Amino acid sequence: MEKGQLPKLYNYDGRMYKMQSIMGVFERDNHSKEIKLCAKEDNSQARKRGGTKKFTSCDQRGRKVNSTGYLLDERGNIIDKSGNIIWRSHELLYNEPPKIFPFTEFSINWIKGTLDRDVTQNPRHDDEYDLEGQRINSMGYLIDSKDNIIDRWSKSILFKKDVLEDRFGQEAEIPYIFRSGKLKRPDDEIEKHLQKKLDKAMTRGRSGLAGGQDDSEDDDMLSDLEKIERRQKHKYGQMDDGHLAPMVDVEGQDIDDIAPDQEQRGLMGDLMMDHEEQFNDQPE
Repeated sequence: MEKGQLPKLYNYDGRMYKMQSIMGVFERDNHSKEIKLCAKEDNSQARKRGGTKKFTSCDQRGRKVNSTGYLLDERGNIIDKSGNIIWRSHELLYNEPPKIFPFTEFSINWIKGTLDRDVTQNPRHDDEYDLEGQRINSMGYLIDSKDNIIDRWSKSILFKKDVLEDRFGQEAEIPYIFRSGKLKRPDDEIEKHLQKKLDKAMTRGRSGLAGGQDDSEDDDMLSDLEKIERRQKHKYGQMDDGHLAPMVDVEGQDIDDIAPDQEQRGLMGDLMMDHEEQFNDQPE
C-alpha cells in the first residue's frame, strides 16, 4: 500500500473495496475542512406525488450522496462509482458503514453461548438458553431481549437483528465476513481461556456428564471472567445508545481516533483533496 493511502476494507459479504470508491467529490471548507454538500432537485416519483419541490444532497458531479458524503442509489444503499451496492441501507450506523479492515479482530467465541452440544443439530431448533442461563438464538449465539446478538462480557450489541441472516426460521446468523476466516483472530490468554471453557463444556456433554461444566473451577472461572470483562469493556466498551464502541486496530488504537500525528491527521483530508484535484483537472 502506498504512503498516505487507506487500506482496503470489507463489507458484510466479504467483498473488498476502497473507501474512495464509495465517496463523492466535494469542496471542503477552508477552516473546518468539512465537505460542502451540493443540492439538486429530487425528481423521483415519490417526490413528484407530494406536489412540493424537493431537493436531495449530491456531490460536484450531481451524484446522490448522504449527509456524510457516501454515494447512494435511489433506495439509500451505499454504492461504488460503478453503481454496485457495497452497503445496504439497513447495515449503516448513523449514515456510516461499519469499518471492517483485514486486521480487525473478531472471534466467534465472543458471542457463543456455553453449550454442551451443537444446538443447530436440534431438529426442533427450540433451544432458548445456554448452560449459564443466557438467552441464545437458533445458532447458539448470545442474544438480548430484542434478539440482537451481544458479547458475553458487557452484553453490548455486536450485531443488530436486522443484519442477521435467516437460519432455521429465525434471523440468527452473523454476516459472512465474520465467519469467513478472513479477519484476524485474537491469540491471547483470554481467547485461549475462553476456547478451553467452551471445549470443556462440549467434551463433558459428549461424555454424558450433566450440565457440561465442572463446578470445581467456578471460583477461578469467575475471577478470570471478571478480568476478561474489564479488558473487553475497555477495548469494546458500550456506548450510550447500547451499541458497541468502534473497533481498534492491531495496536489497540481506536480506528476512528488514530493518533493525531501530522501524517495520519491529514490522511482523510488528503484523500478528499486528491479527488477534488482529479475532478477539477478533468476537461469539460
